[in-house]
Amino acid sequence: MFAAVTAASRIQQSPSSSSAGIVTVYEASQEVLRSVRISAGGRENVLFDPSTLKLRELLNIGYPRGKKEILSLLIKQFPPIKQQQWFEDRGVTFVTEKDGRMVAKSGESKDTKPLPSSTICDAILDEATKVGVQICTKVKINAISKNKDHFVIRKVGSNGNFFEEECCDCIILATGNSHFGFSLAKSFDHTIQRPLRSCFGFRSAPKSRNSAHTPSSRSKYKVPLSNISDGLHKIHHSRLTFKVKIPGQKRARIFKKEGPAEVFIRDDGARLVGMAAFNLASISAPQLKELNYSGTVLIHFCPDIGQVERVEDTLWARRQDKRYSNQRMGDQCPLVHEEVDYDNYDFETDTFPMVITECIPTDIWQNLCENCGATSNYKWSQMSPKKIRALADLVVGYEFEFEGKFTPEDEYVNAGGISLKEIDLSAMQSKLVDNLIFCGQVLDGDGSHGGFTFMRDFSSGLVAGETAASYATRNSSKVSVSQ
Repeated sequence: MFAAVTAASRIQQSPSSSSAGIVTVYEASQEVLRSVRISAGGRENVLFDPSTLKLRELLNIGYPRGKKEILSLLIKQFPPIKQQQWFEDRGVTFVTEKDGRMVAKSGESKDTKPLPSSTICDAILDEATKVGVQICTKVKINAISKNKDHFVIRKVGSNGNFFEEECCDCIILATGNSHFGFSLAKSFDHTIQRPLRSCFGFRSAPKSRNSAHTPSSRSKYKVPLSNISDGLHKIHHSRLTFKVKIPGQKRARIFKKEGPAEVFIRDDGARLVGMAAFNLASISAPQLKELNYSGTVLIHFCPDIGQVERVEDTLWARRQDKRYSNQRMGDQCPLVHEEVDYDNYDFETDTFPMVITECIPTDIWQNLCENCGATSNYKWSQMSPKKIRALADLVVGYEFEFEGKFTPEDEYVNAGGISLKEIDLSAMQSKLVDNLIFCGQVLDGDGSHGGFTFMRDFSSGLVAGETAASYATRNSSKVSVSQ
């Protein structure tokens, strides 16, 4: 829909708009954008606040796959700040959540009257009406072919017993994760990367089964994280590593991702989620599927500090400090993470303050201490060099054993789609077929959650629409968008 609105808007602005062409959207269901409204649950996490991170940091965190390919789209052609401005100009107001996602809220004008476009869907549909996009719902497309002069769209009749054909000069394929959309692209000889669920969390076994857990060879005292108290335990910065043996290769393949992570404990086991976990799952999705989503993720709780020797030195320094000799080990984690608080600018010092947080939440830290033999009343002065080393080993390489994936009910992301190597991403146009354009989730790649995915969709949709409009203004054309 965003591509169609962009195309129609650019055509309307053209001096030759009267003969430039018609933009039509074909939708198989009864309502366009219905799936967006349902998946958003009324909240519509559509963007990521560009003020919370630098744009390149945002790209590193939000796009585990396909980042290099879409770099130009999100930096030069339609960056997040311009996306935000586009919707705000049409009456949408946003509220930024703690994780940086921007939630669309109902807008109100100064006289408290609701603005006509209160959500992203309304904004796009209102704009579609203004620029003359034709929307055809309950239209099922059976096939698309191309002859010398134009594309031929074969539509299934309303009773399913006959077919109707329509011609157009330019097609934008925006069918999302639809297998039928992939088959349409494949009919034009495009390569399809196998669609897979990605950006999910890792699920351990239920507590009752973990009680019979067999200790790992890496740690004599291994106890699963699900033995800690129920609830959400946040790790501000972590490094997650997944190692998998590839048949026929001597060396295992290693996948790594850094970022915030969360351990969610409940009766049916532990969940390892958060940005680092979602990104790790994304880059290793094919390998995880082959292993039936079971294996081991190594958690480094404080990658800022570095290798195990540096962590060991930090812990031993605490052990030697007489101020902490009689302090119980489990009371406080001595390993800290520092980051700049960009939300609280200090005008007096002309700086942003540093926020210092414990690398490991208290409950998890106590669990790690118990893992290396330090019981609840154990004091720092009682720690031997051997136990300090064992604790350091756990901090840099805790083994989280999982046997399933965890996907939030209200959100999911798929990896896979049309190979980006076959797309001219500066125009979102096929390198194999002239005037065949793609945008959105029909393309290979993914975002680590809905906000990043929508930003990628809007940027690719804008470029796709501009390419179609450019063709239409040069040639009196029909532009068709298959959704």
